Formats: sequence, structure tokens, C-alpha cells
Amino acid sequence: MSTPDLIGAFMTQAYRPAVARMRRHRWRQVTPGRDGLGAWQHGARGLGLIHSIALEQDGQLWEHVSVSRADGELPTWAQLRDSFREVAGDDALGIVVIPPKREHVDIAEVGHVWHCLTRRPLPDFTRGGRSI
Repeated sequence: MSTPDLIGAFMTQAYRPAVARMRRHRWRQVTPGRDGLGAWQHGARGLGLIHSIALEQDGQLWEHVSVSRADGELPTWAQLRDSFREVAGDDALGIVVIPPKREHVDIAEVGHVWHCLTRRPLPDFTRGGRSI
């Protein structure tokens, strides 16, 4: 399946539920996305969010959620976690990456979360338990 077909399949399957979740949590779409849900704002929380989907170098389809605050500060863990879940749903595995210093590009204080749509890329760190 080609990249546009994979993204199209995701958008067909998950677009409406994701948009419904976003609107239920009072997010307002600012710019529609061509490769995802686009740009959103949450006025009451002072947050901005951008969602995109891409076929990455590992051959897997990943969604990327970036969250920023209106005051320019880095989003808190709760803001990043809740924003991600409001897009991807409560059962999605979100991955926050801390890159090596030499690969870090600091354009703005933005939190990033990735979610692999085509497989679970990490082991079960709970080891069969209920929490990490």
C-alpha cells in the first residue's frame, strides 16, 4: 500500500472519531491538515496542537502530535498527556523522545508525542502487570 493510501485508510477509519473527541474536549480546528488532523487551539487551556501522519524510515505509519502553550512555556506532563489522548484515544501508546543533544533542535518550547499506527513498537514494560 502506498503512503497516500495508508494515510487515507487511517483518515477514513479514525478521522471522525478523533475530530469528535477533539471537539468534545473543546478544541477548535484552526487549519485543516493534508497529512493529518491539522492545527487546533484550546482557548480555555491556552494550548495549540498540530497533528500529522507520515510513513517513517522504519516502514511504519506514525502519527505525530505537537503541543504548545500560548505563554511560550513547555507544556506540562498533564497537558501533553491529556492532549495526546484527546487526539489518539485512551488506549493509544504515545512515545515521547528525548533526542541526543547533538540532534536536538530548539525552535520553540513544544512537547512532541509519536504513536505508531501499524504495530506496537515497544515491549510490554509492565511485564504482564497493571502499571509501569
